[in-house]
Amino acid sequence: MLAAVLLGAMLAADTAGWQLSVRSETRSGSVEAAGVPTPSLSEQINVLAGIAGTSGRLRGDIAYAPILLYDFRARGDADVLHRGFATQIYKLARGSTLTLGEDVAYGRRDFRPLTPQPTDPKRVLPPVEDPRLATVGVIPYLQWGASAGLDQALATGILLGLRGSYGASGGADASAREVLPLQHTADASARVGWVLDRRDSVGLLASFSRTTLNSATSSSIVAGGVGIDHRFDLSTEGSLGAGASISRDEVNGVSTLAPVRPTAVAALTRSELVFGRKVVSAARVALDTAVDPLGSGTYSRVEGSLSVGFAPLRDLSFQVRGSGSRALTHKTELQNSLWQLEGTTSWSFTRRMDASIGCRTAWADSAASPRTMQWSAFASIGFAYGERL
Repeated sequence: MLAAVLLGAMLAADTAGWQLSVRSETRSGSVEAAGVPTPSLSEQINVLAGIAGTSGRLRGDIAYAPILLYDFRARGDADVLHRGFATQIYKLARGSTLTLGEDVAYGRRDFRPLTPQPTDPKRVLPPVEDPRLATVGVIPYLQWGASAGLDQALATGILLGLRGSYGASGGADASAREVLPLQHTADASARVGWVLDRRDSVGLLASFSRTTLNSATSSSIVAGGVGIDHRFDLSTEGSLGAGASISRDEVNGVSTLAPVRPTAVAALTRSELVFGRKVVSAARVALDTAVDPLGSGTYSRVEGSLSVGFAPLRDLSFQVRGSGSRALTHKTELQNSLWQLEGTTSWSFTRRMDASIGCRTAWADSAASPRTMQWSAFASIGFAYGERL
């Protein structure tokens, strides 16, 4: 619904533009299962077609971003995952902004660790994947969600942020839901931030979430915490936060109230010059409460991510990205971990075309199976174009 309204509004907007990008990646590697290496060879094509516009106080964008995956060794049909996104930002008044979002995905999704991790241009760090999803493989998948947020300036240097969302994700049919149940999730959060001075700001956060897999399985989490952001100098900034959470799980009709779990997060981002060239590095580590996507309830999980990028030449860049997570729980089925590492070398031919080569490695283990190691070497080429309408 939001996408249709946005499309009509943007076609009549004061200013509008469009973008189109295509990236093709060929990768080959090995998956180790029970000590036996299995070779792989696949091709993945990511397409993005979007339109954005501004009309008065309203700004919106809508995009269609399908993913096509073909496994040469399987010699079957290509797997296609259709994805769509829509965002609307409206300035209600001075110091007050309303944000609405909608996203949907349907098709066959690849959860294997060697699949390229999606990159958010606004984030330096790679996303952290749930270790349990690494065993799902390629399945029919369905996901949709809607969100709303309000940012309100209460006074000079004081900002209130309210967020809410509801959505579902999991297997698209009965057989796929035996592997990955369809879960419905509702989230709500409130944050108050104070800007103390040019270097420091403090925030208080409270949140509630409820995840339901079926009539007999659900999890609820109430969490709160305090955090501080500090700018050490013009090139270095960091954040530190701590809090606690309480969760309640209902599995097969048995309700369990978990004890209070601590939460914490620390992050650091730095930009510096090495031999006259810019190096950007970022790191984050966190202890949080997670919900098992396969239906075993909530548990504590430690996770981290790291990114280092270096551009020795104007058109040549190197990047190393890593992420990982490990469960901290007495539940045997949740005692698992997943660590991923990627190194990439990229060359920009023009402003619109670039090519990359690199390697990905993933380590996964669980209490039910021995540690497995996967790797792949890849080569990709991308093209992006956009203009004003």
